[in-house]
Amino acid sequence: MDFEEVYDAQTRERLQREFSRLKDVAYLDHTGATLYPEGLVEAISSDLRINLYGNPHALNSSSRLSSDVVEQTRERVLSFFGTSSLKYDVIFTSGATQALAIVANCFSWRDGQAYAYFAESHTSVVGVRQVAAQRGAKIIPITQEKIESIFNENSPIGAVGGLFAFPGQCNFSGAKYPLEWVEKIRQRGDWSVLLDAASLAATSRLDLSSISPDFVCISFYKIFGLPTGLGALLVRLGAEERLEKNYFGGGTVLMALASGKLRHESRPVLHERFEDGTINFLDIVQLGQAFKYFANLIPGGMSSVEEHTFQLARYLFLSLRDLKHFNDKPLAVIYQDNNFKSKTQQGPIVNFNLKRANETFIGFSEVLHLCNLFNVHVRTGCFCNPGACQRHLKMTVDELEQQFEAGHVCGDAIDLLGGRPTGSVRASVGYCSTKEDMDALVGLVKKCFLETTPSKDRSDLRLENLETNASKEPRLSRLFLYPVKSCGAQEVQSWPLDHKGLVGDRGWMVATDASTPLTQKTCPRMCLIKPTLDLENNVLHLSFPGYDDFLFSKLVRISRVVQLFIYFSYKSFTI
Repeated sequence: MDFEEVYDAQTRERLQREFSRLKDVAYLDHTGATLYPEGLVEAISSDLRINLYGNPHALNSSSRLSSDVVEQTRERVLSFFGTSSLKYDVIFTSGATQALAIVANCFSWRDGQAYAYFAESHTSVVGVRQVAAQRGAKIIPITQEKIESIFNENSPIGAVGGLFAFPGQCNFSGAKYPLEWVEKIRQRGDWSVLLDAASLAATSRLDLSSISPDFVCISFYKIFGLPTGLGALLVRLGAEERLEKNYFGGGTVLMALASGKLRHESRPVLHERFEDGTINFLDIVQLGQAFKYFANLIPGGMSSVEEHTFQLARYLFLSLRDLKHFNDKPLAVIYQDNNFKSKTQQGPIVNFNLKRANETFIGFSEVLHLCNLFNVHVRTGCFCNPGACQRHLKMTVDELEQQFEAGHVCGDAIDLLGGRPTGSVRASVGYCSTKEDMDALVGLVKKCFLETTPSKDRSDLRLENLETNASKEPRLSRLFLYPVKSCGAQEVQSWPLDHKGLVGDRGWMVATDASTPLTQKTCPRMCLIKPTLDLENNVLHLSFPGYDDFLFSKLVRISRVVQLFIYFSYKSFTI
């Protein structure tokens, strides 16, 4: 399939040098967290080595340097989004979620007003409703089917006013939503608008000179790869009148009486009132360096990034869409709304599940396992977007509750219930992604899941069609125990059980001296480590070909997980 590069050869070569750590790795979780270039780390390290940054709440020279950098970076944030301090203020937060929490906790709902939100939003946007409901606001979730109707004369949200929230881009499917909604909703009454731009701003240019949402939440590591503990709430000047802050922390007051009168006077500047305590000034220093570095990294800036990432995602979409089993049944079910026609409608996310030739679903955990083996990094589940997940997977509210009662929770590995998927696979593209990354994912999908000939076994037949012999009773012929995860087996004739199964089975793991667990995926020779668990003497033996046995004694209780630190050379063992 044809693909035309957006970046010039020089930019591609530079990115290859910047990401030498990605050799033999296809990283496709940029919506979760994009990657930082090596040169940026060096620039930050140099800055921190040379300069002395003190607490910005003090008045000494190092503190003034911090304060100056913070304010310069605040202006850079506004410039990056096409605006200035004449129109917006920047409140630094720990991330987009804290930015949303500030609005949730401080927004003042007038009598009869509502919190209306697009149902296919991030969980952190949906979560605002809890605070709103407690404060008497009417809660109005707006589904995909009804979203356009809210701007009509007979709008389901009416003219009651309140707070309307929506994402610029769906973090589940990558669908982009019209930013014209900002002005359209204001025409319906006394509405403030909250734009979740965390996903959108990661790969698209957000220009606040053409639209004016009252509140915009941002996450910087999704744009630059770091810092991971820093986000922002952009507040349109004038919109702060709807925010009523009760708590006050260090640095936010002009004066405060600790006793006698319950009096304090808040600082007049908006961000000074809302940035409680010492701000994350060293992360803000890193952010300032990120703005400088990225200005020279990719010619054309975010406009080039938007085109580059869209073209790669479209290439991946078309490549997966065209994969067909031997019987012409599609391999991939892709969750999207616009066929990747335009970068104005679609962001760089390809969300999908896979099906066998008999049209049964392949669980996302199975796909993830194979991706890990092939060094292709994707994300699975519902991606903290229950509304989009529900619509695209065609699940009812009752079915979602049944899944929960059956034990499925957010973030687990239960991928199929009753043969239906509980989530999906998300491949997301970033500024440093390449065509080779897309080909790696498509290649493994073809190699591992595409059926080119009819199956010769009976695995795809329905259970009720299988012949059974009820007269034959099952008999256990051999019993194997795996005391240490990813290591060899211990064959036993009999073994006691506890509430978890075989006593001591997978009760230990091997880890590096940095406490990082090892598995056969990263260290295949682990299968040669043979453990022998002696319950009677409370001892665990480890043996490895060519080396003396190592003995762990005085195990307090078998159920306790003990970390075994093992050097890659296998020359020595230490606890």
